[in-house]
Amino acid sequence: MALAAMISAMPGASHADSLRCEVSAPCPTNEACLTEAVSIAFDIDRTQFAPANDPADPPRRKITFVRMGDRQFPAEAILMGDIRGFWAEGLGGGDVLFIVQPDGTANYVEEPSGFQMEGTCEG
Repeated sequence: MALAAMISAMPGASHADSLRCEVSAPCPTNEACLTEAVSIAFDIDRTQFAPANDPADPPRRKITFVRMGDRQFPAEAILMGDIRGFWAEGLGGGDVLFIVQPDGTANYVEEPSGFQMEGTCEG
């Protein structure tokens, strides 16, 4: 057990990406921004994206738990190369897509309303 604890404490031993983001609605040009930033935090467990042991196994959902402001909800994790994010359905009657680019820029979109936020993430 002690060996496992030492290995998991080693730098680079983590298989999760922890993202911490601040997003807000875009500000109209030449107008003061009236929207406050919203904090979004989630982890992506990269081991969920490992290939199946048996090619006949059904696809598995990759789940993350998102903390957005004072809300928490499950979402399907997205990992495409260096692009990370999540998709959640049924929030307020619609779907949410959140994508983080490799440089840390982030886009949040709610459908069908079209409401959008943008910001940055670290992690």
